Amino acid sequence: MLTFGTQTQGLVGYTDADGATQEHRHAIIGFTFLIDGGTILWGSKKQELITLSTAKSEYVAATHVTKEAIWLRCLIGKMFRPLRHLTILYGDNQSAIALTKDGSFHARTKHIDIQYHFI
Repeated sequence: MLTFGTQTQGLVGYTDADGATQEHRHAIIGFTFLIDGGTILWGSKKQELITLSTAKSEYVAATHVTKEAIWLRCLIGKMFRPLRHLTILYGDNQSAIALTKDGSFHARTKHIDIQYHFI
């Protein structure tokens, strides 16, 4: 049974990646989305590519989860009503967070494919 909180927080997402610690060297992405404190969507999957750093695996995870957030917002808007507030996505890697905020390319990020700069 889904239980929702008493606060109106809107749609909030959390994402994490394990940084390619598996034997197959592909990072595992984990994510969850909550509305008013109740989980409505979660998942995990193996990244398609082998990343060179934890920051890159977290950045790629954030890109995939952002696309999930866009889809989820569209679904909620069609089933109920469009969400009024922005969706906040939380991550725990400071380098990946800085890269999403900065938006510029650096020498250390030039190997990241352009498709992951979607975020």
